[in-house]
Amino acid sequence: MLELLCRLLAKLPLHSVRRLGSLLGTLVYCASAPTRAVVCSNLAQAQLAIHPKAVIQANVRGLLEMVWVWFNPASRVAARCTVGDPALVAALHSGHPTILLTPHLGCFEALAKWVSQQAPLTAMYRRPTKRWLAALLDAARKTPQLTMASADASGVRLALKTLKSGGLLGILPDQVPKQGEGVWLPWFGREAYTITLPAKLQLATQARVFVLAALPTASGWRIESYPVNVPQNLSAVALTAHLNQALEHMVRRSPQHYAWSYKRYKGQP
Repeated sequence: MLELLCRLLAKLPLHSVRRLGSLLGTLVYCASAPTRAVVCSNLAQAQLAIHPKAVIQANVRGLLEMVWVWFNPASRVAARCTVGDPALVAALHSGHPTILLTPHLGCFEALAKWVSQQAPLTAMYRRPTKRWLAALLDAARKTPQLTMASADASGVRLALKTLKSGGLLGILPDQVPKQGEGVWLPWFGREAYTITLPAKLQLATQARVFVLAALPTASGWRIESYPVNVPQNLSAVALTAHLNQALEHMVRRSPQHYAWSYKRYKGQP
């Protein structure tokens, strides 16, 4: 039933989906005090003067955009995307191992489908524990040239294989990792448990690193990107801190589209 509802939503025009998202976002803002509290706390921590209502509306719009992207062909999604830096396309075709860091900024699902239209992409993800949700995501993300790698030992092996063959690897780097898979590092001025896998993969393969985001435009999304300068002779922890700074820089360029409703600061160092 849920998949049917998602497919029906995906048949709507994108602008209608966004209007619906803004309306539902207003309802969430009015009805959910815990969500408001998390957003307000995260905005205050980042020292951003953005109204929490605008953030929650953008977050809910982003959720519905993901559904629209999931159940539309990759070619249709890619046609809605424009590239901020044309040099990115050349980089994707270079044959050099490349790690694409995509924070929860804008529509990262649209980004994955756009990249897969340029070149084969392996994307790492945390598989949901609920079977019905895992099945829904498997159906939604089934796209030619897009391979999903679960965040476990087999997924890490696939990620290494992809990079060592000169391929593209996409990672969401701003999720709270499982215990033992991260380190405590600054994130917008406060210690947050941070995944070290991207840094370890870069050190193992000397891959290039890009930070990417798909930001909303009137007709679709604009792909923003910039290459990360990776200093030599850094440890995995030091490189992870360096990557965190690059991710913060991208988020601060368009902070209203970031998922500030996510509880990033779980636990204590």
